[in-house]
Amino acid sequence: MYRDFADESTRYPRTCHVGCNGKLRRNRVINWQDVTTWHILVVDDEQDNLEVVAETLEFKGTTVRTATNGEEALKVLDEFQANLILTDLSMPVMDGWKMRYQVKSSDALRHIPVLALSAHAIAGDQERALEAGFDGYLTKPVNIHTLLDDIKAAYIPPKADDATANDAKVDDATVNNTKADNATANDTKVDDATVNNTNADDEHKAVTQ
Repeated sequence: MYRDFADESTRYPRTCHVGCNGKLRRNRVINWQDVTTWHILVVDDEQDNLEVVAETLEFKGTTVRTATNGEEALKVLDEFQANLILTDLSMPVMDGWKMRYQVKSSDALRHIPVLALSAHAIAGDQERALEAGFDGYLTKPVNIHTLLDDIKAAYIPPKADDATANDAKVDDATVNNTKADNATANDTKVDDATVNNTNADDEHKAVTQ
């Protein structure tokens, strides 16, 4: 049976994303090829769906915690070092959209992939979820036999870091500026040479006369 948030404190030592000394805790990175490294937070207000997903994942060898809304999920993340989040989109108190925003706005949590988990019948959710920045999308009801493979297939790796792109732009600008400076320097040398040659010609004419 999966362990929910209520009994977590009796089974696992307390850890937090920002420890009591204020220092950022070490991130646990997911190994997609080794399910025993998967520490998954499942968030859904529909208890039946929550239990099916959580129990299936734990049976497959992952470590699972659950929450019934986004606000509760954020509290769980203070206790549980997740490296993957599966969340329903429509929930009371705090929905999956707001919860994803809170996670990605946190320096301590933003590395965690957040996959949307929503019903087939809700048209347009997949497109909206991916546009909003979710790291993947799964439909309910899940297939308990293929759930792990479905999660792997649904995950969309993040694109190149914006900072890297910005660094590339800076490097290009530096190269261009250097080329421009070199061109200016060369032009200056040419001008100096022209002046020197002109002066030499004038001196030669003066001597001849």
